[in-house]
Amino acid sequence: MLSSIIGNGRAFCITLLVLCVASPASAANKSYDWTPFFKSWENACDFEPQEVLFTSMIPDADTLSSGSIAVPKEYAFAVDSELKTIFYDDEGELSSKSNANYFDASFDIVGKYYDIPIVKIGFIGGVGNGIYSPYFVLDKNIVDVRKILRKKNIDITYESSDFHDSDMYGNSDIGIEVYANSENPDRTNIICDFSN
Repeated sequence: MLSSIIGNGRAFCITLLVLCVASPASAANKSYDWTPFFKSWENACDFEPQEVLFTSMIPDADTLSSGSIAVPKEYAFAVDSELKTIFYDDEGELSSKSNANYFDASFDIVGKYYDIPIVKIGFIGGVGNGIYSPYFVLDKNIVDVRKILRKKNIDITYESSDFHDSDMYGNSDIGIEVYANSENPDRTNIICDFSN
């Protein structure tokens, strides 16, 4: 009888161990849908729902020490890296903080945006100038992204190499902008540019 209890105890422990090991894997594989989070961008780049996130990413104005990541609780496990902040000079070359003209703060994520894999959220901002561009990166080339977004009737204000509406001064309306990612041509940047 004791061997039966020990045998059942081992089976229970093995089952418990399997469940404990399997649970984090299934949580890690959970699909995070970022579409609702960025849905407001379709309304002339209304980014009020993400304002806390992007404001938190801005380096400190005096010391330029890094900001932080502040995503809603339901997306906390979708964050896949620390916040990385890179500084650039006015020529677009890597720079020290003391010579910085603008910064690019970003972090990796997992999930989907309209069923397209989304891999990064970032914010390009100026140091004492009017650069202000939140963005996210999709893991699909620009041609495929355009097709998917147009099928969903997403209003794209500006696309690199495509005609776009503008006012008499050449300024386009604020709205979703779609660009091929400069680091990886198989990826696409979705940007809301509020720069002045």
